[in-house]
Amino acid sequence: MDTDNTKPCYALLRVPKHVPFPKDHLCLVFRGQGIFFSSQLIKLIPHGMSFLGIRLKIHGPCLTTEDDKLDVAYSFRCKHWPPQARPWMSRPRISHWPSTQLVLKIVSSGVLFVPIGCTGSINEDIEWRISFSVAEKLLIYSFNHTQLLCYGLMKLLLKDVIDKRESLKGLLCSYFLKTLLFWLYEESDQDVWKPGNIVLCFRACICRLLYCVQHSILVHYFITQNNFFESRFKRNDQIKMIELLTEVRHHGLQCFRVSGTFSGGFHTLYKSKHNSEEIHIMIRKMIYLMADYLEKNESCLVMTNKISQYSGIKLALKIIMFLWNKSNNLKVQRDKMDYFNNKLQYKRFKQQQLRLLNISKRDNCPEAEMIFLATLFYRHKRYQFVLEQVSYVLSRAVKTEASALKTSLKPEFNKISAMFILKFLMNYVIIFEHGSRLIPDELEIKVSNNIFGLDIIILAYFLKFLSNYHLGDFKSCIESLRCLEMNTYGYYRYNLVGRVQMTSCFLCLGIAYEMIGLLDGAHECFSTCVSFGEWNTTKAAFRLSKLYK
Repeated sequence: MDTDNTKPCYALLRVPKHVPFPKDHLCLVFRGQGIFFSSQLIKLIPHGMSFLGIRLKIHGPCLTTEDDKLDVAYSFRCKHWPPQARPWMSRPRISHWPSTQLVLKIVSSGVLFVPIGCTGSINEDIEWRISFSVAEKLLIYSFNHTQLLCYGLMKLLLKDVIDKRESLKGLLCSYFLKTLLFWLYEESDQDVWKPGNIVLCFRACICRLLYCVQHSILVHYFITQNNFFESRFKRNDQIKMIELLTEVRHHGLQCFRVSGTFSGGFHTLYKSKHNSEEIHIMIRKMIYLMADYLEKNESCLVMTNKISQYSGIKLALKIIMFLWNKSNNLKVQRDKMDYFNNKLQYKRFKQQQLRLLNISKRDNCPEAEMIFLATLFYRHKRYQFVLEQVSYVLSRAVKTEASALKTSLKPEFNKISAMFILKFLMNYVIIFEHGSRLIPDELEIKVSNNIFGLDIIILAYFLKFLSNYHLGDFKSCIESLRCLEMNTYGYYRYNLVGRVQMTSCFLCLGIAYEMIGLLDGAHECFSTCVSFGEWNTTKAAFRLSKLYK
């Protein structure tokens, strides 16, 4: 490594004289009295070839795909700390960040040499830039929560505010912001960086960036001889950047109101005095549109008409949350894509899981949405996760005998409140669409009217039974079966659910009986389903015909 004839942050990689190298080596060049590795030639070798069938182009020190989605960088690792950065090891730090232990760990990790030379240098083609990416990763890992938030906010500021102005786009980069934060964290008291001070901390980051732009100075965190902002800005661009950052400093976090990332969330955060009448009018319009859409369904029409007469903001918010939950749920149920590649299949599972997790992690999440998450885990054979989710749902459910639920769940129809109907839909009923990707395979549901309703308690105990069955826990299987049996006959005896739901309850119980060999019990359940006639939308009759064969 030769740094005597290069600018700060760059080095020449000279081949030692006593090390034999073939003279026709593709990445070596002769320069003066020495042989050097060429940072230019090492990128040209794969550039002319296909990388996994993909054409590449040179982009800085990297090779990049033509769609700019993938970067490939060749580098050499050096286990020794470069002489240019040795002052960093021992410089005084009033904040004690980074700690002595972290400094020693960083120094022992060494650096990387990436293939790009200093622009305009006579040796640009054989110069290599010293990369401290390993050290920077370790420093970021040491950030506390508030410091990470400030780092994320600064990157969003660059992406959604600064780069949105065409004349300023590209003047700053995320590496500059990361360097600025390293300096700020090192020079300030660590006790300042607490969640309660997030607004002040973000403002401090903006003020430091504004100062750096005004004075055209931002030195490298490890090698202070390198000033990133030296000759970086033209005067007009510098003035525009200063004006923008001054405006950001004035508005603080409200600058993100124009950010697409937050999608209007900061409007709600900073504008606490809303026009309630205006909000109610918008919500009532939404309700009337729902009523118009559901006009042909009498039960839905009753619900929407009652809701439209209620202007309370509490109910309105519950309706919006219900629609949002339902939208995410349907996107998972209607996913018709089949993937034969394991990686793509796993990626799709994670996307579906994330959608349902976004619902289940919210405060006061409906039990129905938690059960949908359990069905997703079951479809992917994550039985332990199913048991954990189902146990939590059952612990939140009403722990009463079916006879005691007769009055609480079946009030007189003309006294049903809008809030009760909405709560019932959100907490007690599972709605599967035809061909849903969340229905357990064992149900083999054939839906004739495009939807299938199932009581949440019944499905919870059925999933618990199925998971214990696949895990080979026979004792827990019997316990789950008894609970499923008690609730099914309790609903039937006291007529607590509709006839369509009742058929699905007996179907689940019959399948459970059949799986453990209790064929007489299964026969009784499937026969009960068939007896419901037109209300039976299941394959109970087919199962009944095949039961003893």
